[in-house]
Amino acid sequence: MKRRRVRDQYHSEWLDKCGAADLIGVHPGSFDRYRRTDPSIPPPYWLTPTRPRWKRDEVEAWLASRPRSARAPAFEKQFHRRRERLQRKGG
Repeated sequence: MKRRRVRDQYHSEWLDKCGAADLIGVHPGSFDRYRRTDPSIPPPYWLTPTRPRWKRDEVEAWLASRPRSARAPAFEKQFHRRRERLQRKGG
């Protein structure tokens, strides 16, 4: 019988993109976008040219440094644009 590899990132020191995204509460694709647009997100450590990893304590420290009421990066801008479009359309 094949053994399944268990991914327990909640107790690991290193997080892959999915683990880091899960920790901050966003989709992995959104995490990529925020990473490109928000310079305050900790940079990854590249274990190989295709395997970025983040240290759990750095991501947790970044998350703790943000105000509790802060939304995900860039969300406010998208929300306001959408609201302006709806107002222009009369909705």
